[in-house]
Amino acid sequence: MKKTSFVDLEVKIPPYFSLTHNCTCNRRHKPACDCKTLNYMCSKMIVVEIPYKNSELIDAVRSMIKISTEEREFKFWNKLLDYPRGLHILRNRLKNSYISFDLPYVAVLTPTVKYRVHIAKGDVSFPKTVVFNNITSSGVFKLPIHWNSSTFPKEAFLTLTASNLNEIRRYRLIFEPPQEYIDLKY
Repeated sequence: MKKTSFVDLEVKIPPYFSLTHNCTCNRRHKPACDCKTLNYMCSKMIVVEIPYKNSELIDAVRSMIKISTEEREFKFWNKLLDYPRGLHILRNRLKNSYISFDLPYVAVLTPTVKYRVHIAKGDVSFPKTVVFNNITSSGVFKLPIHWNSSTFPKEAFLTLTASNLNEIRRYRLIFEPPQEYIDLKY
């Protein structure tokens, strides 16, 4: 993925979301970003579903294997890369290899990744770090965002940076208002 490209993620705004209701989080005397005190039913809360699987990364590893192995071995790895065990086996194989160009790839071949979270919007609260336990899973990670702004969310940019700095995920969050809001507006 290019440095400036983003993957679009549609974010459904829950029907109870409101700009006019008061925040119900227990955040008195605490910084706005203290996500330990967030109430997930607060009228300012939005949950972003981020895919665990980093398809771009897995596809890049597949391409690397395809050009560096024979067809029979590629078929083996192609099936195995969809599971955490496949990344583990490949990582150990590369670590034990004497080929020096393989070494930079070893760091990204771990199924559990801790990410630093950044949202390019000054008026939101969110956890500063998250851990994905299985980046080969087809499930989603539910990232809570507390919308502190007085304007309705339309778009925001989310960046997840792996703690080892070898992986960066970039998402453009496109907020989809609830049907009730659309009906009232039009």
